[in-house]
Amino acid sequence: MMTWVDGETGLPLEAAEKIKQKIRMLEDENARLREENEKLRITIQELRAFYEARLSEINKRLDDLGLDLQVVRSRLEKSQST
Repeated sequence: MMTWVDGETGLPLEAAEKIKQKIRMLEDENARLREENEKLRITIQELRAFYEARLSEINKRLDDLGLDLQVVRSRLEKSQST
């Protein structure tokens, strides 16, 4: 029986086809994972931006509360001294 050889790989045709099929499958999986990775990267960027904005708001509110607290303390001190 004559064995056909794949011209590209030099392997028996059946083995070469199995290897090529596996490579195509791995390339497809790699493309899918790259796409998923890109989506996750974008999601992480969006979450960071959201939380940085929220943190900025929270810090501003804390600063405002701190100023309010200083005013209250000042008024208490004035009222206690009179």
